[in-house]
Amino acid sequence: MKDQALEATIAAAAQKVAIGGGMGAVYGGLSANEIAAFVGAAVAVVGLVVQFYFKRKDDRRKAELHRLRMAGARFHDDEDDT
Repeated sequence: MKDQALEATIAAAAQKVAIGGGMGAVYGGLSANEIAAFVGAAVAVVGLVVQFYFKRKDDRRKAELHRLRMAGARFHDDEDDT
């Protein structure tokens, strides 16, 4: 359970960092400061990758849980028939 809470926290932080990075990239581009634009874009890309990684991990966990629940439901149905 702690792992799930930690991953949810990291995913939420990654989303905020990605938004902040994107805003930093726009600000850097508008002020003609290329360094700020590159740093902001890099932060946005890293945030997106982290967010994608943890979302994919969460989807796999949910799919496995669903598969186990469905297998358990079939097992219980078979017991009721006998």
